[in-house]
Amino acid sequence: MYRFLTLMLVVCVGMSGIPAWAGPDGKVLEEVVVRAQQRKQTLKEVPLAITVLDGDFLQQHRLQRIESVVLATPGLSGWEQGVSTPIFAIRGISSNSFGVGGEASVGLFVDETYRGRINSTSVTMVDVEQVEVLKGPQGTLFGRNSSAGAILIRHNPPTDENSLDLTVETGDNDYLGLQAT
Repeated sequence: MYRFLTLMLVVCVGMSGIPAWAGPDGKVLEEVVVRAQQRKQTLKEVPLAITVLDGDFLQQHRLQRIESVVLATPGLSGWEQGVSTPIFAIRGISSNSFGVGGEASVGLFVDETYRGRINSTSVTMVDVEQVEVLKGPQGTLFGRNSSAGAILIRHNPPTDENSLDLTVETGDNDYLGLQAT
């Protein structure tokens, strides 16, 4: 018994000096490119609180309207004021001025163009490349009316190729949905 314990001790001490090599990486994270600071940068280079949703994610989770981005973005809430007037709040900050001169506290930019009026912010999410939700004041980069944050929607750039993407949906209560790009 004594010899067996001595042998086990020698084997254990001898194996403790063997170096362990790192194995191959299992998964590599995809590099996310954003334009939150008016230029292309990787997400890890930007010192802002950003949520990025790409077009594949939007299609996979059936996020077809701008209001549905709320479901996938922490810190963003929204509701509809009237038929086609979405109101957004980032970190609890929103605008209560819905009149003619009222401006939203969350700036909405579609293809780098500001949507200034609250009642013109209804956007269908068709052929979208990426959605970026910037949290916190963005007045320095995007001008006024982005005191709570900004939502940047970028559509896929046009190509020289002819293509057709058609989506047909049916559902309860005679629902029929069509999308074509």
